[in-house]
Amino acid sequence: MDVVLRTAGSVAFSPFSEYQPTKPFSRRWIGTSILTCSIIALFGLAMFNVYTQGHELITSTIVSQTFYSENNPLRNGTSTTSCQSSLLDVSSSYYTRTSTSRQNGTSVVNPGSFKWTVNAFNPDGKLDTVQAAYNGEEMSCNVTSFGLTHHFAGNYFMFGVCAKCRMLDHKDETYGGSAKIDVLDMCSHFNQQLDDWPSYATDSLISQISQRDTNIGTFYDQLNFQPGALPDSVFPWGSNHTSEDTTVTPALIEYVNIWLAGFNYYSTSESFSLLDGEYGECGLRYCPQNEYRLDNETSSEQGHTDLSQLLKTNTSGSVLPVLGIGNLQPSLANGGDVSQLPGVLPQMYNEIFSVAAYMLDAALVDLTHRSIATSFICTVQTEESKKGWMMISVVVGSTLAVFGAIRTALITLGAFIDEELISRNAARDPPPSLHAPAPPTETREPLSPFDDENYAKESPV
Repeated sequence: MDVVLRTAGSVAFSPFSEYQPTKPFSRRWIGTSILTCSIIALFGLAMFNVYTQGHELITSTIVSQTFYSENNPLRNGTSTTSCQSSLLDVSSSYYTRTSTSRQNGTSVVNPGSFKWTVNAFNPDGKLDTVQAAYNGEEMSCNVTSFGLTHHFAGNYFMFGVCAKCRMLDHKDETYGGSAKIDVLDMCSHFNQQLDDWPSYATDSLISQISQRDTNIGTFYDQLNFQPGALPDSVFPWGSNHTSEDTTVTPALIEYVNIWLAGFNYYSTSESFSLLDGEYGECGLRYCPQNEYRLDNETSSEQGHTDLSQLLKTNTSGSVLPVLGIGNLQPSLANGGDVSQLPGVLPQMYNEIFSVAAYMLDAALVDLTHRSIATSFICTVQTEESKKGWMMISVVVGSTLAVFGAIRTALITLGAFIDEELISRNAARDPPPSLHAPAPPTETREPLSPFDDENYAKESPV
């Protein structure tokens, strides 16, 4: 064994060794140590290669409604899931869903009732793009405008509500910081005659609005105004008609329209129920559960709940179109105080503001602490063990080459140690000198001529 190991090491490292290829180790323990270390190295390399190269990544693509960034992927056993940001488009419509940060690991989506259309990204910062990266961030929203039209002919309604939403928990996007959304400007519009929303929206929201809007239509037959009943200020500017010579009947009125703007309607509590606003103490069928501030008011000022006060601003108003006369504007009379209008108009506007309050609260419920319901393209990487024949080829191919180098290095090291030991032994026990005096020879007396051949030669006889 020593001769074999010595031969292998000397052949591979002959420039560095002065030993003859077949010279055995002078100490038996050197060969045994090299053999033991070689076996340990062989098994260690095999196990290392199985651990590092015995698995392969299987990649697949899925569509997920939950976003997982590359810095914070979803880890499930041996699989890792990371997603690409979703791209939101201007003019595209989306529903909302339960925020993924509030699901606590569940898959509940709980789709919203409003269909929101994106108007702009970062309207204050003027993010001039038609697409922006969205990662399912939770939103905090304020309703900024509202409009409602009730058609007496056909008894149907149309509405529009707009909101601005701020992203609460920015996540790492995959399209760069230039596409990051800070504020989302959205509006939702619905025409009862033309639009067909999903059942989860119509059953929960549209049916409720329809029931409340029907109450507005109950005043239609009472919209009779004799000459002089209506204030002159409600008539169109420059019109030839005045209150004194005008009679208004229900047959001449097609619809009533109201728009509210220039305010920010915000949530005053973490959560609230739309049922809490039913028949409150505000004089309406539904009382607002939250508050608003005008655009020119600061956050330190007290919020308001009376929506009728918005008609006193120049950003809100109402029209009552009358055939042959034009658009009557009741909100222009009495400084916008509709409670002082004649006939059933105060009661009708109470119903309108009741619908408006319900829709503003419903919009906040639909948006606040929720996310846009969009999908994400995700990559799932699963680590699986290689098949048997592939595992053997990897272990054999990767192990033997390195093992051969390690084994040769061990043999060379053993040869070096052996040479050092031989040199040290030689220095400690030097060989006999060639110039040392010869040992003395023993002299003896000759016994007889027969016993010593030199006896006769030296004898005088």
